[in-house]
Amino acid sequence: LNARIEVPQVGVRNTNLRFGTGDLDFRLLGSGAVLVERGDGSYDLELRGGAFSMAPFPGAGVAKKAFDLREASARIQSDAVYLVNSTLADANGTTVSVEGTIPLSAKAHNLSLHTSIDGLPVAEVVGPEWTNRIFGRLALDIRTLESEGGTTHEGTVRLADARLVTPEPSQPDAGGVAGMVRQGWRAFSGTLLPALGAYTDRTRQFRNLACDTASARFRKQGDHLELHRIEIVSKGLVSVEGDLAVEGDTLNGLVQLGVTRATLSGIPGAESKVFTTERDGLLWTPVRIGGTLRDPQEDLTQRLIDA
Repeated sequence: LNARIEVPQVGVRNTNLRFGTGDLDFRLLGSGAVLVERGDGSYDLELRGGAFSMAPFPGAGVAKKAFDLREASARIQSDAVYLVNSTLADANGTTVSVEGTIPLSAKAHNLSLHTSIDGLPVAEVVGPEWTNRIFGRLALDIRTLESEGGTTHEGTVRLADARLVTPEPSQPDAGGVAGMVRQGWRAFSGTLLPALGAYTDRTRQFRNLACDTASARFRKQGDHLELHRIEIVSKGLVSVEGDLAVEGDTLNGLVQLGVTRATLSGIPGAESKVFTTERDGLLWTPVRIGGTLRDPQEDLTQRLIDA
């Protein structure tokens, strides 16, 4: 007796999955799942509820990060998973959404993901030795694309409720999101703010900077990081706009630095010879950034001395 049973749809009340890629370990526990077979040999997968975790978390602040899975849907084919949407959240108010293509074989499509993260405490990213240096909640919009030249991450980063404290040069950097945040901040805090603070009576404010705006566009591939449309604003004190590149340990950037007239009042010649452009209620000057992450350099100090 030959018999064939077709099951076009399968529902599972409690799904536990574990899978990995590279050094990452992913786990899905307690999720409800519905798998529907399509006529072309592919499957539609719907997931709701449960807990999703990944280790290590792509930062330095926590070793493992867990989220509640609100919902996820995907199309599964023989060579790739097409993630239509997925939404996750944690108890601290962080939300994550991911969509894109995940290859299942070397001959499949390249990895392509669009990830949006909102409300992520920066302490969970930068690591314990930096938690007293950078404060706030991160919002990131990241597009990840894998090609023969390597994996590229590009998008925007914004730090809300930001407070930035000048770091010690000895504090180490890390990879991933943590390295990007650290490198960008070190380039400015190790150059511009000490240079201004040393010549004014507002040293404490420059070394403990409350920011109304802190954002940038970024592109990262391997050891190369580009930051564009940088905007750091502390109203009534200082603004920074411009671009910066980090190649390995080497810095190369050009920014516009704007300060209030009151900030310059104690620096002879600063307003007439250095900060000579007035815009948006601030006095501005271009500043070249160079050197390395361990020894950042700027051309502002010498120009203030010469003034």
